[in-house]
Amino acid sequence: MGLISNHLNRETSKTNKDIYLLAKLSKVSERGTMTFDEWQDSGRFVDRKSFETYNPDENLHVDCSDIVMYFGGIYVQVLKSGEFFLDAHSSSKSLDAIEKILWEKNSAFFWG
Repeated sequence: MGLISNHLNRETSKTNKDIYLLAKLSKVSERGTMTFDEWQDSGRFVDRKSFETYNPDENLHVDCSDIVMYFGGIYVQVLKSGEFFLDAHSSSKSLDAIEKILWEKNSAFFWG
């Protein structure tokens, strides 16, 4: 199962479902394809506490204040300094730069 199907299943099982997100994920999943722009537009900011509620096992940076979440369950940490953080080797003040790295690393796994 690919990242998109896994994300759709996780969102469907939540008590408080995001109907808009589910509709968009379902549409992309049924179509079986997605452009970089569509994926990039799926990004939404979530505060750290809300993220941790549904992802308690994720190891976040100590200075993480928010998360940008994308289709496929992929996310970027937003640090208090305003930097976008993936890991010790990938961080930037430019969200666009980090999104391109994420797309290159993960797009092959969207469909399983």
